[in-house]
Amino acid sequence: MDLEFVKSVVAEELEKANASIIERLFENPLGDAQVNLPVELPPLPSNEKYKQALDLYLAGASHSRASKELGTPMNNTKRYYNWLVNNGYLTAPEEPLSETEGRVVDCIFNKGMSLSKTSSELGISIANVSQRRNSALRKGYKPPQ
Repeated sequence: MDLEFVKSVVAEELEKANASIIERLFENPLGDAQVNLPVELPPLPSNEKYKQALDLYLAGASHSRASKELGTPMNNTKRYYNWLVNNGYLTAPEEPLSETEGRVVDCIFNKGMSLSKTSSELGISIANVSQRRNSALRKGYKPPQ
């Protein structure tokens, strides 16, 4: 049998199968349930701690346990968590924001203010603004797109 012929038959059959799969996904066999097609996620940063943190959080680890197992300070661990949430690897449980967190996210995300300007506006340090922003993100706050 001719190898080129075999390759062309395989390519044609794969193309048909691919089209059939896509068609079936859009038919939504689950009725009113929403079919969530996979979204391409950005690659994890090259720092191996992000992958380790992802594995820990997917296994149900708390921030404290993740920090201990990663051997990193809590601020770094929470930074990994924020990145994973913001880039679609994890879903943060929604929690109510404190008054200060609400004011910080309003300044940064709704008014487009910098950390420095937000700090001046609210009369708190830049580090505190950053911490409150990150805390809001960890609590499931979704910045407007």
